[in-house]
Amino acid sequence: MALTLLSMFLLGFPFYVMFIQLPQRFQGVNFTSAERAGILLLPVTLLTPVGAIIAGALNMMRTLGGAVAVAICSALHHNLLDDQLPTVLSPQQAAAVEESSVFINMLPEETREQLGRVFGKSYNRQFQVMIACALLNFLVAIALAVVRKRRGIFGTIPVRKEGNEFTKTVPKEGETHDPRHVGIAPAPREKALFDAHRPPQMLSASTPSVIEEIKPKHT
Repeated sequence: MALTLLSMFLLGFPFYVMFIQLPQRFQGVNFTSAERAGILLLPVTLLTPVGAIIAGALNMMRTLGGAVAVAICSALHHNLLDDQLPTVLSPQQAAAVEESSVFINMLPEETREQLGRVFGKSYNRQFQVMIACALLNFLVAIALAVVRKRRGIFGTIPVRKEGNEFTKTVPKEGETHDPRHVGIAPAPREKALFDAHRPPQMLSASTPSVIEEIKPKHT
């Protein structure tokens, strides 16, 4: 959080200076008119609405969520007071308490303690609902992080191809890995045919016997 605030603080240095000092430079150094200075500043100002739209959309959703949450908490508060206040106060006193909390100071101390428990129960219920919303937001944040990690930084999904760093070849039945080659080594018979054309110094100890087995016998 502190780094984010520091980043936004430092971002304001060139952002606002550019809008204020750059037109003055055009007029004082390049001797342009005020209209020309404003035209030269258009490339920067044309990009600003894009960021403003994104920031405005985020702020709008946050404000909308806050408005809905306040409405939910107010409904919970009034419903609980309507149920609990008649057990402590008369209908006239309950209406006065709901209208203004100043009336509470005029009540006896014992009645005020009972009202404090009623109001405390109401606010505890509201905060419990908000804790549930915060936990839901935490799960959404985790899901968002997982989706971004799978798609990559720029939203691209890595291509899975044979032989690249995203895959690892697994030998099939009857096949073995050969450390001299990348990928899956051929089956024993194909390997022997391949070794028959290789120099003798590169053959293993068991290769000649296999080659002899597959050579045709002459009568």
